[in-house]
Amino acid sequence: MKKVNMLLVNDEQIVINTWKKSFDPTKYEITEARSGAEALDFVKKLKELDKNARLVVLLDVVMPGLNGIAVLRRIKTEFPFSKVYIITGNTVATDIPDVAYSTGLYRGDRFFLKQKLDMDDLIAEIEKGIREQESQFKSTDAA
Repeated sequence: MKKVNMLLVNDEQIVINTWKKSFDPTKYEITEARSGAEALDFVKKLKELDKNARLVVLLDVVMPGLNGIAVLRRIKTEFPFSKVYIITGNTVATDIPDVAYSTGLYRGDRFFLKQKLDMDDLIAEIEKGIREQESQFKSTDAA
């Protein structure tokens, strides 16, 4: 099976390192981004290499420059079937899921608060999301 492209986006390297060590490198092609701009550079390059690439993103919300919601919007434009998991410890950002879901653009994405984050639960959600993504691609390939 082909590795899944995983993009880890957080302005804190220690958080990226924690996330990264939780994932099997034989299953995931992991890329790190320390800002929204770096994340979008990767997305652009991936799109040029493979416009049908499977993409999973772990995304912080509060970052210098482009915030996570702006990055999410751009990722969804390039890869509509991508699975994005917004992870934030910022209590001010707790209303973001309601705002994002109400737009309708982010159906299928998941939101987690770091204080409640259990990596086993997150990995299970990601694996479920990858299965959903595969079935979405199969249905569009058949059409």
